Amino acid sequence: MADESHRELFERYVADLEWAVSEANALRRQDFENLEARFRGDRARAQEAFEALGPLCADPYVIGAVRQYWLACDERNRAHPETAIEPQVFILEWLRPERPDLATVLEEYPYWPVGLDNNGRWI
Repeated sequence: MADESHRELFERYVADLEWAVSEANALRRQDFENLEARFRGDRARAQEAFEALGPLCADPYVIGAVRQYWLACDERNRAHPETAIEPQVFILEWLRPERPDLATVLEEYPYWPVGLDNNGRWI
């Protein structure tokens, strides 16, 4: 069972992820406008080029938020193993009931933007 420190961390995560997604969306709108201008109003070509940029979850702001809080969750888990929460549960499963809009963004990941080092620690 999670402790209060995980819950507080989760609340900060949701706020930061919300900001990251909002910022990424704003930048993507600008990207689309720039592409549309580049293709002189040809929306189909602009849309094709825009889709090549990848999904919203690939935005550096979103990746940064996920990585930051994944690693913070892992750090808390190591400090308090009796209340450990798997980082992927913290990052996505806790998000689904409270913020399905944000969870939908993360569900597009083909794999998590973190990995394990040779010692089995998240990096």
